Amino acid sequence: MTNSNMLYFSIGYTEDSKDPTEEHINFALKKALQMPSIVRYHHRVWLPHRDGKHVVDDVWDWMSDYTHTGMCRNTIKNCGHIAIWAMTPEEDNTEKRIDKPYSRELFDKGFFAGETRLTDHLDIVTWNRAYGAVQNIQAFEYARQLQDLGYDIGFMSCLQRSPESFNEHFGKYFDQTPVWPMIMIYAGTEANAFKHTGTRDRITNDTVKGSLIGPFDWDEVMDPDPINDKKGPFTPLYKWNKGKTELIPLTPEEESKLDFRKRTKQYMDNIKTTDRIL
Repeated sequence: MTNSNMLYFSIGYTEDSKDPTEEHINFALKKALQMPSIVRYHHRVWLPHRDGKHVVDDVWDWMSDYTHTGMCRNTIKNCGHIAIWAMTPEEDNTEKRIDKPYSRELFDKGFFAGETRLTDHLDIVTWNRAYGAVQNIQAFEYARQLQDLGYDIGFMSCLQRSPESFNEHFGKYFDQTPVWPMIMIYAGTEANAFKHTGTRDRITNDTVKGSLIGPFDWDEVMDPDPINDKKGPFTPLYKWNKGKTELIPLTPEEESKLDFRKRTKQYMDNIKTTDRIL
């Protein structure tokens, strides 16, 4: 898999990996926030490392115990930079705006759950285009900028599924609560593992011919099964070659040292013992 300037999905980092500099973070964040946006309220970006290195470690522990994300448990904490896009309520004075912000009640009970949930087609479309789409565009622009500056990046959106525990652990770091986490980007200079199926490598010039593009070829993969202690088959893991020009497969021995897991026992136990929005 030759490096084609694609965004690759890092899931672990070496002990020698360096976090992005503050200058690079600010540059990339400025570029991300300058992306076109329909509205600017409710949007927040949280940089945990600016609240302390231990907070970054806490986020990684939370991702392991309260989300179903897949990452290398033994090396992911070598990445000390995370940026999380989220939604929060706004102060009451924003009611003066033409486009009305969402009520705090929606944040309390859930945009798509409970009696106050969004059910009208137009309301759902507006939420997606004004918030979901905008935050994803900003986040991936941030990732692109950091990759162009020489960092190996990763991205995770499964934190959307666990807003209640996110608030319990990290709500104190936000100006308004409750917080709805949306997507996180992380980066470091030396990733030691990537998730990569090879599907994207099969997208060629022939793929994009014609007026209608798709359907697309893709690899069906399975996730590890922590309950039965089965490891695969699952998304193959790769690393850079020495020149960082091509991804090459990790050996089984290399994989075992990284402790790649998805849906840890802690996560499975948590979702069994709660009826809330985890």
